[in-house]
Amino acid sequence: MALQIGVTEKQAQDILDAHRNTYSIFRRWSDGAIDHALLSGSLYTVFGWRVRCGTKVNPRSLRNFPLQANCAEMLRLACCLATERGVRVAPIHDALLVEAPIEDLGSGRSNRDRACS
Repeated sequence: MALQIGVTEKQAQDILDAHRNTYSIFRRWSDGAIDHALLSGSLYTVFGWRVRCGTKVNPRSLRNFPLQANCAEMLRLACCLATERGVRVAPIHDALLVEAPIEDLGSGRSNRDRACS
């Protein structure tokens, strides 16, 4: 890290220590996710998407999985809800591309709202 950000090793260690101290509750939760994965062999999202742990597991990947995978679940849910409400969307990595007539963009009104007016 020190080389990547152009600081001394001591400064890099101080940054890492400050991060661990500032986000200690997250760190305990995140460590728990790793422990759970190593003991049970897998981790799950809220809606059941699973990652299995093999013998050569990367702890950073396990630490990252609950965040990334559950965010992906939320994006899928947002796509479903938008589509059900008549909004044309396409997920692009961690965002939504919305298709709508230019006059509707930014108005805060959907086709459904307009139909009910």
